[in-house]
Amino acid sequence: MGYRMLITNEQNLFNVENVSHVDQLKRMVTCQGQHWPDSDILEHNQFQVARVLVFEAMYEVIAKGRCDLFPRGIHEIFPEYATFKAQHPNLRIANNIILHYQAPVYFFVGKQNQELANRIELGLKRLNNTGAFEMLLKQSPITANMFPLEQWQNSQVFELENPNQDRRLDTSQLIKLGKQ
Repeated sequence: MGYRMLITNEQNLFNVENVSHVDQLKRMVTCQGQHWPDSDILEHNQFQVARVLVFEAMYEVIAKGRCDLFPRGIHEIFPEYATFKAQHPNLRIANNIILHYQAPVYFFVGKQNQELANRIELGLKRLNNTGAFEMLLKQSPITANMFPLEQWQNSQVFELENPNQDRRLDTSQLIKLGKQ
């Protein structure tokens, strides 16, 4: 969830794809959802964020040049682009820039259901240890376009801080982008 590519419009594409420092992106206006945690993360990192209430409107705002950037998850950007490019033909994806911040995905169960929490954790560990978890990600229509991960290894990745990140999170098991 924390690897974000950028949607922009064709007039901004050159400027976006040719940034050499994250501060150049911070001077651009970034669209995000009104109540999305991503908005808070970007603002914490001194990005200029225009909070938009309606999701579909963000693509219109980008197309009209009222915002410069719309960060989307690597797993989200290509299906969304395919959906909105007919309506907004000047939309473009900046293919060589990625914003990254910790954004883990959690499973929530009731406090009284420790057995279920343990079963979920054990199942996920087994899936990961056997390689089945990665295989599922490669086959899922939601995440398949992320693979092979090596396609991102030449991208410029700008690390951002997530102020809400659980400092106890063990990141040693996270797959680094393009480097398994």
